[in-house]
Amino acid sequence: MSEHNLHRKVDPFTRLYLLIREPRVIRILQALVYVSMLVGGISVVVNPSPTLIDVLTWRLQAFGLLLVGGGLLGALAVLPGWWWLERLGLIFLGTAIAVYTVVVITGTSAFGPAISIALLFTLGKRWAEVRKYQVAPKG
Repeated sequence: MSEHNLHRKVDPFTRLYLLIREPRVIRILQALVYVSMLVGGISVVVNPSPTLIDVLTWRLQAFGLLLVGGGLLGALAVLPGWWWLERLGLIFLGTAIAVYTVVVITGTSAFGPAISIALLFTLGKRWAEVRKYQVAPKG
């Protein structure tokens, strides 16, 4: 059966799943990371925490917009494999999370900085995977 015939005989959800570039499960998980950053950014813009307001003052909106922009660009780009757009999203998110890491380091708990640094490493790993490609790597 040709691939063209395969796409016509499957349900819509399977057809959408097949539109995602390989490795699909990894891309879906990465998209969920980007969507969570988008939701976090919206939360910062709409209803910021008092701690963030105190620390970031007028820079709070820029921080929130970096999260929103990076999450949106990353979520839109990762599934179809638009690496150039995902890289821009990673730059926005990396900048925002670096700022956030500085904010949480001033706190008393070691948990916040550990999570922030782990997220920075995760974004850095993704950057290393996509940095040299314009579209899908190796085809």
